[in-house]
Amino acid sequence: MTGSEAYYVLHLHHGTSKTYSNMITESGFEFPKVKRKDHWLGNGIYFFREDKEQAMMWACSKFKDSATETEVHVLQTRFEIHEDNFLDLDSRGGLSKFETFVDAVKKQLGEVKFKSDPAKLRNFIMDMLPKKYTVIQRTFDVTSKRFDNHPILAAAELNLHGKQVCIRDKSVITGDINVVMTKSL
Repeated sequence: MTGSEAYYVLHLHHGTSKTYSNMITESGFEFPKVKRKDHWLGNGIYFFREDKEQAMMWACSKFKDSATETEVHVLQTRFEIHEDNFLDLDSRGGLSKFETFVDAVKKQLGEVKFKSDPAKLRNFIMDMLPKKYTVIQRTFDVTSKRFDNHPILAAAELNLHGKQVCIRDKSVITGDINVVMTKSL
């Protein structure tokens, strides 16, 4: 690594069912078989960055009505990603790169109708991004009855956020994958 290169160290957490957790720890992550049109950051494998509790909350919500799953897990992995492959949409530089890309494909975007659906628009654009961006990050608001209804937190405008990371190329996941939390449903 030369002095001009920068890497980000990512500590990521993925919430899932015990069944999927066992498959992932044995064989690694796989992309979903069905591509969605409304993913937050395009199609890929999703994680919460440095927030295993949020990954657990997501897994509980996702599998709470499952007839077959009785337990959820949070998996943790850690790896480094080169700055050229990491699109951080929480940073001025990352959002500027994204803006430049959007401006370049504006003609194509004008032809697509999203009926005021930001998730579908965002997903469409993210899936068009150059393949070099193997990891995309953005922080989103998260609804939380506990924190949203706390009078002092609300008055101080301290609401919960979830730093989501979308992995678009599973080969970048080079670290160990370990179960760090479990919970019965």
